[in-house]
Amino acid sequence: MEPQMDSEHKPVPSARRDGARRAQLCSAAPPTLLAPSPPSRSPLSSREAASTPAGGACAEPLQVHYQPGQEYRPHFDWLSPTDARFAERTRDTGNRLLSFFIFLSGCDAGGCTAFPRLKQRFPPEAGSGLVWYNLDRDGAPDERTLHAGEPVERGEKWGLNIWLRERPRRPPT
Repeated sequence: MEPQMDSEHKPVPSARRDGARRAQLCSAAPPTLLAPSPPSRSPLSSREAASTPAGGACAEPLQVHYQPGQEYRPHFDWLSPTDARFAERTRDTGNRLLSFFIFLSGCDAGGCTAFPRLKQRFPPEAGSGLVWYNLDRDGAPDERTLHAGEPVERGEKWGLNIWLRERPRRPPT
């Protein structure tokens, strides 16, 4: 589920009918990115950091802050071909090819990032991150990438999502 954006492309808080609290979203500047790999935990270090071939022109970053009781329900990062705005949203840059989730902080309890279809869970550890492909080799959305930010039980969790698109943004003409 995509967060709603206002006219300045900033996330708009949404009320949930079921009473669940959702993580607060705020925009962030593009950081140096990890080298791509299959879904796995990767420690962040200058040795492993790499720039993208397009120099960040494919990057779409979003910072996330979770407080106790907050979560991000199961979702996909790829843009659905059945979405009414799919053609518009993917026309210039394509779909979200790669996802990076960087743990900027851990929390005292809870807050794992879970991939239920892969039967994998990753506890938040400051300075580590996850990376995975959202599309298969043919460019189709990979249903195995369903994931969720489990509720934080104690403490706070800060993270940074970075999505790399299939094609770089074109400079304005």
